[in-house]
Amino acid sequence: MYFSSDGGQTVYHATIISDVTNNDIKFCAHTTGRKDKKLSEVLGNETVVIVRLNDRI
Repeated sequence: MYFSSDGGQTVYHATIISDVTNNDIKFCAHTTGRKDKKLSEVLGNETVVIVRLNDRI
């Protein structure tokens, strides 16, 4: 998952999604030391870009 401040044209921070529930997405990040942080608690006017990685090789 990436954060963007220009509508998704460029991204400035990468994170890893740790859990998805019916109500929220939780993520981990190293810059601010976040572990299982709810996206709804930190999302302001930013855009989130989610890239799904294939789980098969």
